[in-house]
Amino acid sequence: MYFRDSDALVLCCTLQQWALDEMEKTMDAYLRAKEDEPGTFSVVISVNKSDVHSTEISMAQVREVANKYKIKHVIETSALNGINVNKVFETVATMALNVISADPCLVDKLERGESILPVTKKCNIM
Repeated sequence: MYFRDSDALVLCCTLQQWALDEMEKTMDAYLRAKEDEPGTFSVVISVNKSDVHSTEISMAQVREVANKYKIKHVIETSALNGINVNKVFETVATMALNVISADPCLVDKLERGESILPVTKKCNIM
C-alpha cells in the first residue's frame, strides 16, 4: 500500500464485521508505514451506509476500534442520502492543516507565500 507518502487517511467501513476487521488491518499497515513520523498524519473513520438498518455490529464497536487507535473522528455517512460526506473531507483537511499549523517553520513559509511541500510531494489522502 502507498501509505508512506500520505498525509491523511480516511478509513471507510460499513457496520459489518468483515469491514471492521479490514479497517483494523488497514490501520495497522498505516501505522507501520508511518512509524518514523508519529503525529504527522490525520485519520478519520467514515461509517458508510448509515441509511441501512440491518447491521452485524454497532457504532459502539466501531468507536471501540477508534479508541484503540486514538482516532477521535468517527462520522456516520450515507452517499445515497448525501449525509455527512462533505463533513468527512472537511474534517480530515482541517486535521491536516492543524498538523501544519503546529510547525512554526511551515507557518512562516506559508505567511511568506512559499510552498511548504517539496515539488515532488503531493498531499495524499488515502
